[in-house]
Amino acid sequence: MKKYYLFGTLFLVSFSNYLIFYSYPFLIASHAIVDGIAGIVVGIATIFTLIIRVLSGFWIDRNRSSYMLTFMMLFYLISFILLMSKQDALIIFGRLMLGIILGALSTLMFYYTIMISNSIKEKSESISLYTLITMLPICLAPYISLKVKQLYGINTVISLAILIMIIALILSFLIERGISIGGKNKEENILKSFFDILKSKEIIIIIIILPVVYLTSGVTVTFLPKIIEYYNYKVVSLYFLLYSISLVLPRLIFKKLMPDGRIFPFKFIFVCLFINLFGNLINLLFINNLVILLGAIFNGFSIGLIYPIILSYVVCIINDSLKGSVTSVISCSADLGVIIANLVLGSLSIYFDYYIVLGIPVIANLCLILYICVYFQNNKKQYKNIHVRY
Repeated sequence: MKKYYLFGTLFLVSFSNYLIFYSYPFLIASHAIVDGIAGIVVGIATIFTLIIRVLSGFWIDRNRSSYMLTFMMLFYLISFILLMSKQDALIIFGRLMLGIILGALSTLMFYYTIMISNSIKEKSESISLYTLITMLPICLAPYISLKVKQLYGINTVISLAILIMIIALILSFLIERGISIGGKNKEENILKSFFDILKSKEIIIIIIILPVVYLTSGVTVTFLPKIIEYYNYKVVSLYFLLYSISLVLPRLIFKKLMPDGRIFPFKFIFVCLFINLFGNLINLLFINNLVILLGAIFNGFSIGLIYPIILSYVVCIINDSLKGSVTSVISCSADLGVIIANLVLGSLSIYFDYYIVLGIPVIANLCLILYICVYFQNNKKQYKNIHVRY
């Protein structure tokens, strides 16, 4: 029963997240704050998410905890309530607090997901299911968020998110009754073991790939709603509906084909990078044309596929005693792309037009593809029959 509670909680938290993420630029705009400030605030919040995610990963590996998920849910709910404030400072603080708590929440829920599986195959399938369930709400949440905002106002969107989080809080309490997690790593040299893993070529290349791919995600969530609404008001909701569906479908279709750690998934990664490049090019060149809907499909598909592939591979090659810390770092590398999109591009958007915001992901994708091609050619023999465990 706890398994169903867990995946139900995952769905609700993810749904409320996307309600807020897609509506926050409009919330900022409703308070007459400069548009670029929304990107900067989200970027800073994502930095907090990154830091707390890593720290909580180490903490879980070394310490047993009880009801930690419930406490984090409570603080997360409070951050949503702060967004209802009429004061600009509290709205910004609420978004920053949301980013901090999200770091701990995501690590805790991921750790619980790993706990329900024993064999490598089960872990791989559970990770695929985890990424699928956390993405399912994106099929509806952005569309609902934008539609509710247009029809009833931004405060109604926030109220809906608060109601959902109250239900998630109750479910998290039911999950944690009578159980505790973590504390599997009692080694004094945990940092040495951790850094030894990060030095491996497989992990290094993963940490390089994810920020570039998730640069697209940051641009899509923070900047495209306003840009598309300006140039093509009638298709903004449809764009994000297609983007959301494309994020989820790969995780549903390919959930049985996730890597089990035996071979580094280069072929899957190449496909994702090229599709992501095409999607970014379409966003840049066809912003005022219906062709931009293809950009939604390409970008959604590439982001939706590459994350579970990489996460499944990492979980299968890492020892249980380091799963919290290592997987949190891998997840944070994806957050880094969102940080760059929101913080750096948010600052640039204040002084330059949208071509800068939409053009940088294209350049970054091209550079990454060239780097991967050179890297793979130089290490072709190494990855032909590789089988590694850490």
